[in-house]
Amino acid sequence: MTPGKGIYDPCGAYAPRLKTDELFLIPFAVDLKSEVLRAVRFVQSHQLLNRTLWDLFVQQFRTRPDGADRGWRGEYWGKMMRGACFTYRITGNEALYEMLTQAVSSLLEAADAHGCISSSEGDAQFDGWDMWCRKYVLLGLEYYADICRDEAFRAKVLKAACRELDIIIDHIGPEKGKKSILATSGWWGCMNSCSILEPVVRLYNITGEKRYLDFAAYIVSTGGSNLGNVLELAAENKVPPFRYPVVKAYETMSFFEGIAEYYRVTGEERLKTAFLNFTDAVLETDYTIIGSCGCTHELFDNSTLRQTEIPVEVAQETCVSVTLSKLLLQALCLTGDSRYAEAIERTWYNSILGSINFRSLARIGLDGSPSGDGSYLKSRDFRISIGGFTFDSYSPLYKSRRNRKCGGYKNMAGGTAYGCCACIGSAGTALLPLCAVMRRRDGLAILQYIPGVFHAAAPDGTPVTIAMDTRYPYDGRIAIRVCAERECRMSLMLRVPAGENFRGTIGGEALPAPDGKTVTLNRVFGKSTLILLETDLKAHTVLLNGRTAVEKGAIVYALDSRNADINTVAGASVTCEEPAPEDFDCRSSIDVTFDNGTRVRMTDYASAGSDWDRDDCFVTVWMDTIERDPELRRPE
Repeated sequence: MTPGKGIYDPCGAYAPRLKTDELFLIPFAVDLKSEVLRAVRFVQSHQLLNRTLWDLFVQQFRTRPDGADRGWRGEYWGKMMRGACFTYRITGNEALYEMLTQAVSSLLEAADAHGCISSSEGDAQFDGWDMWCRKYVLLGLEYYADICRDEAFRAKVLKAACRELDIIIDHIGPEKGKKSILATSGWWGCMNSCSILEPVVRLYNITGEKRYLDFAAYIVSTGGSNLGNVLELAAENKVPPFRYPVVKAYETMSFFEGIAEYYRVTGEERLKTAFLNFTDAVLETDYTIIGSCGCTHELFDNSTLRQTEIPVEVAQETCVSVTLSKLLLQALCLTGDSRYAEAIERTWYNSILGSINFRSLARIGLDGSPSGDGSYLKSRDFRISIGGFTFDSYSPLYKSRRNRKCGGYKNMAGGTAYGCCACIGSAGTALLPLCAVMRRRDGLAILQYIPGVFHAAAPDGTPVTIAMDTRYPYDGRIAIRVCAERECRMSLMLRVPAGENFRGTIGGEALPAPDGKTVTLNRVFGKSTLILLETDLKAHTVLLNGRTAVEKGAIVYALDSRNADINTVAGASVTCEEPAPEDFDCRSSIDVTFDNGTRVRMTDYASAGSDWDRDDCFVTVWMDTIERDPELRRPE
C-alpha cells in the first residue's frame, strides 16, 4: 500500500485524510489579539526561546540517565518540540524557527554510531519508559519536518527518524527473537509503549515504507495493553474508560490518537467506531466542569461525577488536559461535529489557560527568557523549581491551591530538574488558534472565536481573509468580516457560540436557523461580507453531589482566597448577577447572589489562585450547599 494523497497540516502531516475527514487544519501564521495571543507569546518567550532548556533536554540523549531508573527524561525534548512547532505555525517567529533548527541539529548529533537516539542504555533500552521516550523523539522530528524550509535538512531529519524507527523494529515485534511490545515496560500494561503507534503511522504517511505500516498493524493487533484489549473494549462500548484494565488517562488517550491515524490509512470502520466510542465515553464519564479529566491524580476515575470530591493529593494533570484537547481535535476533524470544538474551548479557557504561570515567574524574577541563565532549573528547593516553570501540573477544583506538585518531575545533572507537564503545555496553548478556522470539503468552518486575522482559501483557490473582533467568551458579541480576493462561492460553517438566545446577521439580513450547534452558509462571498453574532451569556449554577459551581458560557468561575471566603456556603441557584468593578487582577469577575442570600465575588477559574508562590492562595470551583441531594451520590 502507498499513502494516499494527503493534506499538509501541522497535526497530521501527509495523512490521507481526504477520504476520511470532514475538517482539515490550515497551516498558517495568524495575527492574533487578546488573551490567546498573550498566552501563545508568553509561552514562546518564557520557554520555547530558552536555549538552556533545549540544551538540557538534548543532553539526556548524550548521558542517557534514564538507564539508571527506567525514567522518562527522554520525553522532554520531543514534547516541547511538538508544542514549539505548533506555536511557530501561529506566530511565524523567525527566532523560534532558528532555535528549533538548532535543537534538532543538536539532537541528531546526540545519536550513537548506529543512529540510535535514546535516553537509556544497556538493558534499560526497550524497557521502562524507553519506548515512550522514543515515541517523543519520533514525534519531535516529524513535527519539525512539517515546518522545515530547508529540503536538504528536512531529508536528513526524516532519515534520522526512519533510522530510529528501524532500530525499534529490529528489536520489537512478533517475529522470533524479537521482544513483544507488550513486554517493553512494567508500567500501565505497556500502554505507554503502544502509544508509539501515532508517530509510526505518521512516518508511514511521509515515506510510504510498508514495513512501518506492518509495524503499526502489529501494535494495533495487541489491543494496546497486556492487561486487556482496550481497543476491543472501546469497539464494544459496554464499559466506560474508568472501568478499563488500564486507567492512566494520558497514555490511553495517546494510544487512541494513534488508532485515529491508523484508521485514516486503512479505512477500517471498526477502528473509527472504537475511537469515537472512546472519545465520547471520556466526555460522558470523565470530563469535568473545567474541561479536564482524571480527578484521582491523572487516572480515569468517573471524574464527571467524582469531581466534587476532595482529591487524594492532586488532580487533573496538565498532560491530560492537553492530550484530551488533541484527542478532541482528532474527533473534530473526523466528524466535523462542533461539540468537540466546544469541548476544546472549555478546556482551553479554564484548564489550560489556568495552568500558565503568568504571575509567579515575574514575581520571583525567573523569566526564562533567551537572555536568562536558566538558573530556575538549578534550584534544590522543590517548590521554587516548580514556581519557576511555565506551566503548573495540576488543576484544583475544591478548596486547594495551585503549584502543589510537579507532574513527571525528574532531577538531572548539575542540580537541574524539569517535569512532563511543563514540556507539554505549549501544545495546549497553541491548539485553540490552530483549530479556529478550518477547511471543509466545500468551504471553510469557523470553530473558535478569537480576535485576529486568519488567512485561508476557498475551494477554488481564491485567497480568503477572516477577521474577527470580539471579547468572546467573556462577552457574547462577535463580529466577523470575510474578505475574498475575488468573488467566489463556498460554504461557511459557523459554530453556535456558548450561551443563550443565539442570533446573527450576514450583510444585515438574519442568519438561517441553526442546524443543531452550527449554521452553514452557502453563498457567494465578495470583497467584504460582515457577519454579526450575538449570544446571551448569563451566569447560572451547576449542582452536583450537594455542591454548587457557577459558569457563564464556557467560562467557569471560582472563589479565590485573595478576595473571597472559599468556605462560602452557596445556594442552589443564582438570583442576581452583576459585573464586578475592575478592581481585581483577573480576566473576568462577577458579583453573585445565591438564593440563600449569600453574596460573593467570583473570578474566572483561569485567573483564580494564580499567585503560585503564596501558601495562602487557595481556590475552589465547587462550593458547599446547605442541603445535599441524596440522589446525586457516587455509585460504588
